[in-house]
Amino acid sequence: MAKSEMSILVTGGNGFVGRQLTKVLRLTGANVVSLTRDDADLTNSLQVADILSGDSYDVVVHTASHGPWREEIEPEILETKEVSMTVNLLSQTSSKTRFILIGSMAEYGQSGVLGEGLVCRPNTPYGIAKLKCTETAMYYAKHFDRRVTILRLFGVFGNAEPQHRLIPSIVSSANKNEPLLLSDGLQIRDFVHLGHVCRCITHILMTNSFNGQIVNIGSGEGISIKELILSLIDEGLLRRDLPNFGVIPRRKTDEDVLVADIARLQTVIKDKPLNVLDYLRHRLSTQGS
Repeated sequence: MAKSEMSILVTGGNGFVGRQLTKVLRLTGANVVSLTRDDADLTNSLQVADILSGDSYDVVVHTASHGPWREEIEPEILETKEVSMTVNLLSQTSSKTRFILIGSMAEYGQSGVLGEGLVCRPNTPYGIAKLKCTETAMYYAKHFDRRVTILRLFGVFGNAEPQHRLIPSIVSSANKNEPLLLSDGLQIRDFVHLGHVCRCITHILMTNSFNGQIVNIGSGEGISIKELILSLIDEGLLRRDLPNFGVIPRRKTDEDVLVADIARLQTVIKDKPLNVLDYLRHRLSTQGS
């Protein structure tokens, strides 16, 4: 199938990943429909059935999620909502439709360099809900012949990232000369640029790679939050008096090391993502432009 003939549905079209992915996919010439919360409630099976009637999409990329920071949602309700969206979408597709589920590093629930073969032990409501979605999708793949791929994203960052998250907070602190409130900063994290994530998803989608598999998308490299911030200070991009380490207590579920093992991903994608420190150098040297 030529790229220009492909019909793709992206859920979560107004989200951090979904919005940018829609733009990247449209550059391939594909017919891309971006679905937002204003368009439909994916927990409503009748609305989903109406959207997917006629088996009209070659690919469904399910990025829609309530997000790991939605702590006001009861864990049971979060899991129900996440799983119901996945079930409703899968039940209305056929074996003709490729289903790409955007998963999360939170599914692993453990510290280290994390490979797809590990037994997951999620320890947060979000991680539990996302793993249940993965298990549901793989069940549909095994028992109902669905073409499913799970893509587990690590620490995605980039322009238009929600402002409460680390990287935008660093940029805001530097540009406004305001205090940056932090935990001890000893956590080692795998930061991966949104542009690379979208290119990976697009390549996997267009080449039909990893059908029936789980694939990590990360940089494969870890850096501690403290090391990242101290590097910016040493380079004169962040005032030394702004970071306040240790004023925010670490959560019990805050793992020491979260780094992706990307050996599987690298069997088809060789290019490296933009380094988080290089990204911040650019943002801060241009004063957040």
